[in-house]
Amino acid sequence: MITIRNTFHISITVRDMDESLAFYRDILGMKVVKDGILAGERMDEALSLKDVRARMVWLEAGEGPCVELLHFMHPAGRRLGRNENDTGIGHVCFEVEDLKDAYEYIRSKGVRVAFFPETPTVGGILDGYYSFHMLDPNDVNIELKEMVPPR
Repeated sequence: MITIRNTFHISITVRDMDESLAFYRDILGMKVVKDGILAGERMDEALSLKDVRARMVWLEAGEGPCVELLHFMHPAGRRLGRNENDTGIGHVCFEVEDLKDAYEYIRSKGVRVAFFPETPTVGGILDGYYSFHMLDPNDVNIELKEMVPPR
């Protein structure tokens, strides 16, 4: 049996590291904790690719797991068109203190966002918070949520 202690990091493959850092570091306020190049035979074997050369940046995301951004310089990947209902990871969610302030700030930075909910979800599985979704520069669906006190 395996005992999982926590989630360590979330990895997102990006097409442009500078553009992605401008979003995650500069707009969302995450702190860079590692920045380096991955290459060599071990990486080729681990990823089942040949001649891997990738830039990896780890970002601290508050109390949660790190966000790992990977930009593959070689071999370059392809852009995946996907919908939220397609198999695979649908989105990443970060908790914020003030969702309305976060929404206004994100909008002021020109980030593509879904509607802002005026009231939190009440009842059912989503009870206790409200949230909105946006797209990062790689079209990864990012959700921001704020927990609300019970009524």
